[in-house]
Amino acid sequence: EVAATKKVLGFDPKKSFDVAESVIAHTRKLAARSVDIRVAWQEKFDAWAAANPENKALFDRLSRRELPEGFDAELPTWEPDDKGVATRKASEATLQAPGKT
Repeated sequence: EVAATKKVLGFDPKKSFDVAESVIAHTRKLAARSVDIRVAWQEKFDAWAAANPENKALFDRLSRRELPEGFDAELPTWEPDDKGVATRKASEATLQAPGKT
């Protein structure tokens, strides 16, 4: 079936993965260009990182998906009681707390 389909589509049924030379050449050209673009970007990024060490540290921490040390130290807690705390007030206090660290 595969050979017949290849024949109908104009491909050589004996070749398992036939790619035209023009496509290969174009792909290699794009790959080479991508390397140059990446090198230029990396140079700019390295310059930014050297000029902004605090922001680079933040970028690295966020890239690792880590929270800052002691981020939860300011999170409020409540003791159970009959009156309780309104949900909106508990939510407000919880959302405001991380901004203090």
